[in-house]
Amino acid sequence: MLSPHAVAGLTIAKFRPKDRGNYQARVPVTNPARTIELPEDLQAFAEERVRAGEYASVADVVRDALEQKKLAALRAALDTGIAELDAGLGVETTPGELMAEVSAEVGLEP
Repeated sequence: MLSPHAVAGLTIAKFRPKDRGNYQARVPVTNPARTIELPEDLQAFAEERVRAGEYASVADVVRDALEQKKLAALRAALDTGIAELDAGLGVETTPGELMAEVSAEVGLEP
């Protein structure tokens, strides 16, 4: 079994269980929304955080909430990946082999 601490050696763990697809390249959003409408209860909550001096603006409240949600999702994915590696679902590879495979899958030349 490969522990998450073994990654610092010459080989690294490549998380890619059989039931998952290939790596996916990010697709840029061409027209991101700049304005959002909050339900009344969330708007009131955000405004209260601003009045209490916790944030400078409602946008800061929303930004912080989204960042916290993103971090929670990343932590959950990391925990899942480590558990699957500990269960023997990972493979060992070198950093060069991993980069070549990822580059090929996202259409970049090595």
